[in-house]
Amino acid sequence: MVIGLLALVSIGLVSAPVAWAAVAQRPILTAGAVVSLQGTPHLWVADDEETLHWVGDTRALAERQVNWEQRSEVTLSELQDLRRGDPWLSAGLLKDGALLYLVQWPSEAAVPRLLHIQSVADLELFGVGWRNYGALVYEPAAWEQEFGLAVASLDRAALPPVTGPILAWGEYGDLPGELDNPRGIAVDAAGHVYVADTQNDRIQKFSIAGQPLAIWGMSGDGPGQFLGPRSVALDAHGNIYIADYWNHRIQKLSPSGEPLAQWGSYGQALGQFDHPAAVAVDPHGNVYVAEYWAHRVQKLSPAGQPLAVWGNRGSDPGQLLWPRDLALDAAGNVYVADSGNNRVQKFAPGGQPLLQWEITADPLDPETRAVAPTAVATDAAGNVYVTSEKWVAKYSAAGQLLAQRQSARYGAGVFYRITGLAVDAQGTPFVLDRGSSSVVQVPASALQPVGGG
Repeated sequence: MVIGLLALVSIGLVSAPVAWAAVAQRPILTAGAVVSLQGTPHLWVADDEETLHWVGDTRALAERQVNWEQRSEVTLSELQDLRRGDPWLSAGLLKDGALLYLVQWPSEAAVPRLLHIQSVADLELFGVGWRNYGALVYEPAAWEQEFGLAVASLDRAALPPVTGPILAWGEYGDLPGELDNPRGIAVDAAGHVYVADTQNDRIQKFSIAGQPLAIWGMSGDGPGQFLGPRSVALDAHGNIYIADYWNHRIQKLSPSGEPLAQWGSYGQALGQFDHPAAVAVDPHGNVYVAEYWAHRVQKLSPAGQPLAVWGNRGSDPGQLLWPRDLALDAAGNVYVADSGNNRVQKFAPGGQPLLQWEITADPLDPETRAVAPTAVATDAAGNVYVTSEKWVAKYSAAGQLLAQRQSARYGAGVFYRITGLAVDAQGTPFVLDRGSSSVVQVPASALQPVGGG
């Protein structure tokens, strides 16, 4: 599903949308067509499947001004480069006499840029044409009749009017900042990002902008060495915990990367691990471990002593099959990505099963095929975030879908094979994409709300 990257709007940036012609029946919604609802300040853009996506609030337009002194020419080849993924927050076409200007409006810019183009025909590169050259304004009654959506459900006034960019960093390799088959990710209170660089047998620390800050580890089974680290977590003091998958142990490092402790050996007795795939730490320093091949979760004390264990192979409530990830909420509840059962399970702090919900290929359609969750995380408000290989979704603590973001087809926002997930203190998801060897930062505002959310 491709959202029209460029919306052609024949209006000024400081006024409400004006139609070339109001319509009473549904038009041909080619990709990029702009739709506005009369009496509201909101804009929607059609994708190539005629699905409408909320993209902005015209009240925000009055807060920014176009600097006509900074107009610049743009060539056909530059348009083609922009088509390949330059992040456009919002775009439109302004007419100034016979001249045509494309509005480039990246989220980090305070002032949009005006790019002078030669003809509307150039914009066919973006999948738009004469049918959607302008904005279509609907009467509320006509909207409800043609689209079957209640006007009240489309109010997005409570949302930020500006959607932040989807940022990504990292590439395949073994140099600093490069990644090879990364599997686990964590974010600290300062916004630093920690990645389990699995195939490179190391942990990397990045700034929130993606600058490599530190690297710890190398291949081996000694203290501070790793074999296929799959998960990374942090405690309240900034200590780093790693699920050292092929060494069947948990390692604890200081904030500066010095080895502090290690627990476990291969096996399925208490305190042993059979391929630990995920690790999490509660505010008291207790450590939770999901074991992929033992189909269970173990809880350890801050000193590494086993306190509890739950789960065995199966599909009944409380049973697990290939648990791939886990996360804790502020109340100590444990959420497990029960990948072999295509579901997320919620457990009480002591391991009692509380809730489960199925994961499907399209989170918006429970009738699509079931798929394995690849990662799970929580935010400070108790919401639960889940990924499959191709999407990230936000749920309530009761398992109700609140918002979601599916993979784009090109450019920023393409998910190739998601394997890790973390959420920072501001509620921003960070997705780890094994397929592109990258970290993808998805602003909360880029998650598309479900229903009237």
